[in-house]
Amino acid sequence: MTRARDTADLLTFAPTEQAAESDNALPLIHNGAMMVSQRGTSFASLSSGANYTLDRYMFAVNEGTFTVTQHSDGPTGSGFKKCLKVDCTTADASLTSDGAINIVQRQEGQNLQSMRKGYSDAKKVTWAFWVKTNKTGNYVAELKDHNNTRTVGQVFSVSSADTWEKKVLVFPADTSTSDKFDDDNNKSLSCTIWLAAGTNYTSGTLDTTWADETTANRAAGLNVNIADSTDNEFLTTGWQLEIGEYTATTIPPFQHVNMAGDLMRCFRYFEAHAKGNDQLIGLGGMYTGSHYDCVINTIAEKRTTATLEVPDATNYFQIRIDNEVKTGDTIDTIGGRSFFKRQHLQITSHIPAGISQGENGLLATNNASSYVYVKSEL
Repeated sequence: MTRARDTADLLTFAPTEQAAESDNALPLIHNGAMMVSQRGTSFASLSSGANYTLDRYMFAVNEGTFTVTQHSDGPTGSGFKKCLKVDCTTADASLTSDGAINIVQRQEGQNLQSMRKGYSDAKKVTWAFWVKTNKTGNYVAELKDHNNTRTVGQVFSVSSADTWEKKVLVFPADTSTSDKFDDDNNKSLSCTIWLAAGTNYTSGTLDTTWADETTANRAAGLNVNIADSTDNEFLTTGWQLEIGEYTATTIPPFQHVNMAGDLMRCFRYFEAHAKGNDQLIGLGGMYTGSHYDCVINTIAEKRTTATLEVPDATNYFQIRIDNEVKTGDTIDTIGGRSFFKRQHLQITSHIPAGISQGENGLLATNNASSYVYVKSEL
């Protein structure tokens, strides 16, 4: 190859204009393709509270009853094979004033510093996602700054029933110098899609520029109620948050992180350490006659000091000691000696009968519905 030929090839294959590229080495949104769901694939009878479902996604509800699933559907040709599906199973056509149903993902402040929020050179951000629903009308997408209690929202319309539609929403920069995101591992930003809201949230005027939170403004413009019929369902996938202002044609391509990469990012917030019957948890021993210690290694360092979620039901756990299986009901807590990727599990008030100080044995699950979850969600 000659230098002239190399130069000609470069000119031939060079793009006529620079392709849009994400400012982020990794997506700001975790699990945007909805591929990871460690807790399970179906979450039924959700009628109250903030419920984590697919990894990193919270379904908050206080009206009606719903099933949330990891559903096999996505826009044709998009590369998305999974979505989060909300299905109304018990209707509530008349919302109370404080009724609220939404899908939320929260972000750490230290991951958002490139937004430059609270500085004179603050950046606009673009939030893109796909939706499919039988319930046409106006919905609200909201960004909430938890450090400074500020919000900004946009109405988006679903015009075609049961059809995948891509929404690309640009949110303004916030140059208010007293309203920076904290540079730490705590909750700073929520990305929220409102599916229903009572008058407490809809009676004002939507803040389409960043403003101190006013409850009445948060979902103003929303004119649908996903809870008003058991025929209703709402599907979403492809959540993408980009620094900068983009249109549907200029937004950077969705970064399809492979399954292993997305799972590893989710482990920072939640890890299903054991799930199902006769699953090994770890090796431990009796510190006293009424105190069992077990150390487990988690795959990823958690965002902050982890907490333990386990069931408390008859004989859901076992300790294998001296060629016998000793069954107990639960694991009491994560102890204070936990550090980074080491978690110190303790059983103190639910010691199985027949175990003495100094004995060592394997801790395992003992029921198909048993599990050990280690979590540090935002």
